[in-house]
Amino acid sequence: MDKRRPTVFVINTTSGEVRAVEGIKRSLSAGQVVWAPVSKQHQHLILVGWPSERRKFGIKYCTNRPCALYAAMCPFSKSEVDKYEHECSSSEDSSVVILTQGISSAFCPRFSPDGKYLVFLSSKSAVDSGAHNATFSLHRIDWPSDGKPHSSSQIIDLVPVVMSAEDGCFPGLYCESLPIKPWLSDGRTIVLCSAWGSAQVILSVDVVS
Repeated sequence: MDKRRPTVFVINTTSGEVRAVEGIKRSLSAGQVVWAPVSKQHQHLILVGWPSERRKFGIKYCTNRPCALYAAMCPFSKSEVDKYEHECSSSEDSSVVILTQGISSAFCPRFSPDGKYLVFLSSKSAVDSGAHNATFSLHRIDWPSDGKPHSSSQIIDLVPVVMSAEDGCFPGLYCESLPIKPWLSDGRTIVLCSAWGSAQVILSVDVVS
């Protein structure tokens, strides 16, 4: 059976038209796509990209594959002028923008209900060390008010990597994914499930404080 590279498509549910998301490098395997908050000018998609330049280990049991978050423009939000600028310009406005250059792993993106925060998980501890699996970390990016993604976005640590946990204290985050809708009604607290010793526990994290 022939192998194919994962590709992102968007479907217009009214007309049934299907368009491919442009600008994603062929060296990336894309997935975990979510919609970014709607802006006045464009609609973006946030996706995870895994480089395919090295040997691919299974994602489920080997979390040490580098990956990053990217922002791509929805193909249905492009006008003819946008398409012309995309062909003639190499600026961030007309290409897929990497949002997490300063970290070796970023996946499972989730936007806050008000669209102000983009929260994601990272397995940078495993990627940087080469271990098949290790403790995770949780991070936040403040989404720009104008809806224009930037590659220079500051990455804020919410739950950092715990290297040496003390007895009875928080052992670190062992959570391979976030719920589809992890937010409480206050719009700033997420809940997730993580391993703590021999048990699975529910944790809440205030992404602002």
